[in-house]
Amino acid sequence: YCIIIPEIYSKISDYFESILKENSFDIQSFVNKNKRYICLSQKDEQKMLKVAELLRIKKIYINKNNHKEKETEDIELPKEIVEIEKECLFISSEKDNFVPQEVFNELYSIDKKNKENNKKRYGLGLFTESEMLLIEKTILERIPVPDIDKILELINETKQKNSNLLNIIKAELKIKEKSPFLNEDSLFETLLNHYIISDYFPLHISDFSAKINKKMLLIKIPYNLIRGYFNDEIALYFAWLCHYTKYIIFPSMVSIFIFILKFIISKEQIENIRMFHAIGIAIWVQFFIISWNKKLSELKIQWNNDENIFQKEVQRRDFLGELKINPVTGKYHLYYPTYKRIISYFFSALAVLLFFGISIMFNIFYYNLRKVIPDDNILCMTKVKNFSAEYKLFERGEIANWLIGYIKDTLLGYLGDIFNIINKKITFLENHKTEDHYNNSFIIKKFIFNTANSFASIFY
Repeated sequence: YCIIIPEIYSKISDYFESILKENSFDIQSFVNKNKRYICLSQKDEQKMLKVAELLRIKKIYINKNNHKEKETEDIELPKEIVEIEKECLFISSEKDNFVPQEVFNELYSIDKKNKENNKKRYGLGLFTESEMLLIEKTILERIPVPDIDKILELINETKQKNSNLLNIIKAELKIKEKSPFLNEDSLFETLLNHYIISDYFPLHISDFSAKINKKMLLIKIPYNLIRGYFNDEIALYFAWLCHYTKYIIFPSMVSIFIFILKFIISKEQIENIRMFHAIGIAIWVQFFIISWNKKLSELKIQWNNDENIFQKEVQRRDFLGELKINPVTGKYHLYYPTYKRIISYFFSALAVLLFFGISIMFNIFYYNLRKVIPDDNILCMTKVKNFSAEYKLFERGEIANWLIGYIKDTLLGYLGDIFNIINKKITFLENHKTEDHYNNSFIIKKFIFNTANSFASIFY
């Protein structure tokens, strides 16, 4: 991992580096544009194995010393695992294979002075790149605050020393900023929540993009290579995408054939064909789900990931709250009043209802334009229907019908884009504590809106 700390926090940075070294991290740092880049890798193999066990990262390990005794047994590794081994996607021992080029150039110059060229990175040769980064990040997050008073003293001293006119005005006017969160169990999260650490990112192999682009095809995605570089969750998405693309080819060809038939046979005949096509798609979906579940089971066994992976809820950095002592745990935590969130929910509901209503009215206008809604219906707009009849909008052939429908779908698409922007803002104002709660709230509102925006015709 590479951690970035502004140079104005040099005292805290020095203290942080000393703690990292005490916890068996190999540290290499440099300063560039008033920022200190701390590149680290874990070298305690026993600690890595313990954390891997905690995270339930399972490996098939063949003891090389006893391998000759087992030659009579039929040991056949899956084809995908063999391909991964050929690609050497396990942890590399060469530094330039896990550091981005711009960072590597700086580190290389440091090593050249110290006569430590091509220093090895520790990784046991057991874990993929993504697994090693997960292990290192977990170890990093589990380093406790060794001396609470000292770290708070350093933070306060640095912030007072570097306070500018804007901060002084804020203090005088008692303007509240994002509440800093002290986590006694994690020095890394404490510095992150106090905005001492401005950014951090994983250091991956530098030539991955070139490798993946050579093998990336529409129906053959190398998701095993993606897993080695990112993680199981990202690779699973690409595996699903690849499986779905293969299965959608046949119904897509049928749909294209039916689209062409529209220009050849009568409207009544095409409607009958569409009915059978819809039934066929419903049956196809069931087979697709069954086939994907089978593929998913194969991947879980192949990736040794057939158990639930341990994950903790991640607190959002944008969460605002008052620092209070939790009566249950006795530790500090950020508290946000429930009534404030209820008020935010009220305004969110108004925003969703507003866009929901706009979408429904737009669809009603369109179906009046097409003269679908009867004259005696409560949703009938006589002036709109008369306008459509006068200019014969939908009596100018299939191309005209398609063009008007395309314009309608495009406008609804733009309405959806605007709603997404508003949805992000109102969900942000709800001030959710964890990423899961934030995402769930965002998805629920989006689902409600899309129900009207995309499927109003089905309900009608």
